[in-house]
Amino acid sequence: MSSVNNDKDHDLYESALEFLREENIKNAPDLEKIKFLKSKNLTDQQITKALNQVKSEQRQDNRDRKSTRLNSSHTVVSRMPSSA
Repeated sequence: MSSVNNDKDHDLYESALEFLREENIKNAPDLEKIKFLKSKNLTDQQITKALNQVKSEQRQDNRDRKSTRLNSSHTVVSRMPSSA
């Protein structure tokens, strides 16, 4: 029976992650996100874990994008002298 509960909890948690990753949800106030997740029967612990995970992913995405912008803006193009 606990396997069924664990699977159900895992599915619920994964659904919460998908919800929190949605583009139109990312910038919503945390209190609104929490209220919605509680209405879906997630525990406080699951909600906190999901919020922390998604925020961590967003910070990493921001660092990756910043790094990519810096690298692409410093591209040096060298030209070989043309022989006439």
